[in-house]
Amino acid sequence: PYLSYPDDSDELTTREISLGQWKYRNLIDDSLSIEFEPVIEMKDSLNVVYSQRGIDNGILIMYDFVKEEGKWYLVKMTNASD
Repeated sequence: PYLSYPDDSDELTTREISLGQWKYRNLIDDSLSIEFEPVIEMKDSLNVVYSQRGIDNGILIMYDFVKEEGKWYLVKMTNASD
């Protein structure tokens, strides 16, 4: 399942996606040439925002996670980079 927030709602919805639609992204890969500072913000016990804030390079990428039934799901990725 894939959890998401529709653009016009604060209500979490569930959609089924196939394995072929999944994309892997290593959020802690420090071999990248981009300098950034990782920031973890606990909204509450079920909501976390992990941000990659660039160091003097205009990068700002935020990943919103929600905990459902003991598992963390990425529900939103926002690229607010310059």
